[in-house]
Formats: sequence, structure tokens, C-alpha cells
Amino acid sequence: MWIHYNASVDEPRSASRPAYLIALCWALWILGAGLVMYGIWLAAALAVGGRWVLGGSAILAGSAAVLAGVGLYRVRRWGVVLFGALALLGSVNHLAGVIQRFPDLSAAAPVLAVGAVIRVLGGFLIPCGLIYFTILLWRQTR
Repeated sequence: MWIHYNASVDEPRSASRPAYLIALCWALWILGAGLVMYGIWLAAALAVGGRWVLGGSAILAGSAAVLAGVGLYRVRRWGVVLFGALALLGSVNHLAGVIQRFPDLSAAAPVLAVGAVIRVLGGFLIPCGLIYFTILLWRQTR
């Protein structure tokens, strides 16, 4: 019995990655590295007051972003899951901030009120786009 090694079966997608995937991975790596450095700075600066949890959460989010970038670069589903979780948390945070500022901006001048409505609409449309993008990535991974 002969065993034939076929590299294309073991790594079908590793040779060519789309440019958007490489750009997304680089963005996640840079964002993750920045968050980890910011978290270390926060933990050191706020450790005196016992509020090191903020730094720890920034370090955790940065580490998750770096791992998501590695998983997406290797075209693995666990990378897509991490990316989807980060996108969901970021979208919820963004939407909460938009809704929190909406009453103040909607009572202001008409231009600011229209901007507030557009921000709320974007606050709902951005997560929909991220969910769609995550589903597309899920279908491309193994």
C-alpha cells in the first residue's frame, strides 16, 4: 500500500488568502497590541486605587483580538468565533453609547438631532454588517 502525500488536501486555503483577510488580520494584530499596551499602562497606573480591573479587561480584549487575527490568518473557525465575539461586544458597547447620548443630542439644534438619528441607525446597521461578515468568514473556514 502506497501513501501519497498531497499538500493541497492538507492546506487548501493557505497558499492564497484574500487581501481583505490579510488587512483584517493586521488590523486585529495592531489593535490587539495597542490594547495590551494600554491595559498594562492602565493596570500600572490604577493599581494604587485598586481599579486594576480596567487594565485587566483591556489586556484580555487585546489578547483576544491578537488570537482572533491568528485564527483568521490560519483560516480556522475558532478565529471566526473570537472575531464574532469581539464584534458583538464592540457593537453592544457602541450602541449603548449612542443610545445614552441620544436624548441630549435629539433635544439640541436640528443638525445635531439629525446626526443623532443617523448615529442610532448606524448603531444598528454596523452590527448587522459585522454579523454578515462573520457569517461569510465562517463559510470560508474549516
